[in-house]
Amino acid sequence: MVFHADRRAVKAEAHCAEGAAFNSRRLEHGPICLPDTRVGLLDEIMRWSDARSGACIFWLNGMAGTGKSTIARTVAREWGKKERLGASFSSSRGQGDLARASKFFTTLAYQLATAQSGLAASVRKAICYHPDISRQSLRDQWDVLSSIRFLSSTMYHLNS
Repeated sequence: MVFHADRRAVKAEAHCAEGAAFNSRRLEHGPICLPDTRVGLLDEIMRWSDARSGACIFWLNGMAGTGKSTIARTVAREWGKKERLGASFSSSRGQGDLARASKFFTTLAYQLATAQSGLAASVRKAICYHPDISRQSLRDQWDVLSSIRFLSSTMYHLNS
């Protein structure tokens, strides 16, 4: 029960962006890659995620309309099925909080606290010590939230 209380408190205090997760109702009908398309790139991303060394960030970039969001949703769904996804944030221009970077780290912290029961109390404590975290610079948000020992190792393992 403590976990649920911590999780509810984190959500209330962190000021998360509703509908940011890849599996949110908002994205329920969002496209994913069709079978046998983008196979090379999807394989490259999966090989990167399985690697124990190398880059900790896979930078997916391209011109507008080239399918980056579709690829990201496809990968997130696959990792979600395999219980390898800790958190996701699907931004959306002109969609309130989903268009604001200010809610990025707090939303990810909440999702990670939900996914990892041992993390909720630590995230809650960090937010209690920094109640204005959602109004701080992104650098300061990162510094506060990444200082949580379990969060740092979780984010590393998700990316390594």
